[in-house]
Amino acid sequence: MSRNLLFITLLLSAILLFSACGAQPSKTDVVQAQNDPRIENTPSSNSSTETSSPENKPSASAPVEDLSPSAPVIKTYTYLHDCWNLYIATALSDNVIKIENWYRFSAGDNPDPFKYRRDVTIVSTNDSSTGFQWLDSDHSAFYITMQDADNSYWEEASTVGFSQNDKPTESITLSGNPTYTYRNDNWNQYIATVISEEVIKIEVWDRFRAGKTPDPFRYDHDICLVNTKDPECDFKWLDENHTAFSVTMIDNENSYWEETHPAFFSANTNFQESSANDANTVFTFLNDRWDLYVGVALSPNIIKIEQWDRFDASEGGDPFTYVYDVLIINADQTELFQWIDEASHSAFLITMQDPENSYWEEVKAVSFAICPNFAELYLLPLQTSETASPEP
Repeated sequence: MSRNLLFITLLLSAILLFSACGAQPSKTDVVQAQNDPRIENTPSSNSSTETSSPENKPSASAPVEDLSPSAPVIKTYTYLHDCWNLYIATALSDNVIKIENWYRFSAGDNPDPFKYRRDVTIVSTNDSSTGFQWLDSDHSAFYITMQDADNSYWEEASTVGFSQNDKPTESITLSGNPTYTYRNDNWNQYIATVISEEVIKIEVWDRFRAGKTPDPFRYDHDICLVNTKDPECDFKWLDENHTAFSVTMIDNENSYWEETHPAFFSANTNFQESSANDANTVFTFLNDRWDLYVGVALSPNIIKIEQWDRFDASEGGDPFTYVYDVLIINADQTELFQWIDEASHSAFLITMQDPENSYWEEVKAVSFAICPNFAELYLLPLQTSETASPEP
């Protein structure tokens, strides 16, 4: 009896050890388990024969709701103080703005890209001590009084304008927004870019060489922001189509611009060149052998007058080149302008003066005639009665 009990004990121990080692149950055990009412028959989740009921099957056309949080819209604003120092302002919230300094070592023919250099300040838009002011309800630009003591080109605190720019290391003129140009002299081109319905930003682009093989104009620094609806700003659209505008301003960094005066900006698709290159109708008036005045019809009633000159006016001398803008007028809104032929508009009479021309001392009436061969005049020296070769 004791021998049988010992045998049963050893057999049970072997069975338990065999189960712990992962042995598979026999077919008999499986059948017994299926027939055992104490064991609940639950379909396996991995069974290949399992199907979903129609009412539980998700609809293929049901929209899927995205519960992930949306990224906040971060606005960036820029102000170029000089050609080496760019300031980028980031709106951290509705009333907190961080201003950084981005710097480059070389700003010449092959300028370095701007790189993040350091933090300048964090300002609250509610802090009256900074003189902070939004220029429009869309918050597309703002003014602030500040200084960067670590910038040797910024000696005193001054009020500067930041404008919204989605590509802060580039000029806003490259954004595709409408642009207008005014050339004050042969070295300084002013470009106005529409930021919003109410705000226009004005930049200066300059060049070192302006001779026979001139340099292209390059973005040098920001001048100002103009609120077109501010009654205190001397701004005026010259026609309802916004072909051109005038604004009274000055560039204190330009030694060729000594006094505040109206600057006339006109729409220009290529700000490196004259408006005469935009396939507009061109009129000319030769004041003397060195000074040619070019009238460009920007629209049926907006006329822009440019000054073109040359250094050598002898036979075979220099071609005329575009130097600066003189004025823009609306022919329908001034008594100083008159079409000589109302039907054809082939010539006009205008009373004007160019104070920058020492050969033009007084206001006088001058006649401009249409010039269909302007391209030849632009590329070749002008043949006048004084320089033309005698007939054979």
